[in-house]
Amino acid sequence: MLRNATNLLTKWNARKNRKPLIVWGARQVGKTYLVKDIFAEEYYSNSYIYIDFKIEDEIRDFCDHTANVEKIIEYISLYKGKDINKNTLLIFDEIQECPNIISSLKYFCQDFREIPVIATGSMVRIRLQRELTRNGSTQKFMFPVGKIEQLTIYPLSFDEFLLNSNEKLFNVTKKAYESRT
Repeated sequence: MLRNATNLLTKWNARKNRKPLIVWGARQVGKTYLVKDIFAEEYYSNSYIYIDFKIEDEIRDFCDHTANVEKIIEYISLYKGKDINKNTLLIFDEIQECPNIISSLKYFCQDFREIPVIATGSMVRIRLQRELTRNGSTQKFMFPVGKIEQLTIYPLSFDEFLLNSNEKLFNVTKKAYESRT
C-alpha cells in the first residue's frame, strides 16, 4: 500500500545528519505498517530489528532501567542475534510502554547518530503524564527536544485511498483538480 508519508521517511533516511525519528499518530492509523512493512522492508529488507515494547517484556524491562545506549545496543544485539550498525534500522514500537527509551533517543542522537532509529507510539504524551501523576509526581516528562525528528501519521487520506484502489481514477482526479476542471 502506498502512503504519502513514505516519501518523508525516505528523505529522513537519506539525510547524512539524521536524528532518531518518532512517528506519532492515533491508534490504528498505520504507523507500524508504514514503518515496518513498507519502509523497513523496502530499504532495509533483512537488516532491521523490530521491537514491540508492548509484548517484548525482557527488552522493555532492560531498557526501562538504563539510558546507556551502548548497553541497550549490546543487549538488543545479543537478544535478537543480530549485529547493530549503520546499516541496521532499529524500530521501537509502542514506545509509550517504555518511557525510558524515549529519553535514550537523546543519546542515540549524540553518540550513535549513524544508526537509524525510528520509534512509534500513540497517545504517548498523555500516557506518560498520566503515569507520572499516578505515581504522585508533579514533574512533567521532558522529551529530548532538538535531539529527535517527528512525523505525525494520519488515517488514510482520500488521495491515498484512490491511489491504492484505482490509480487511473487517481491520476484523472488529480489532473482535473490541478487544472480546476
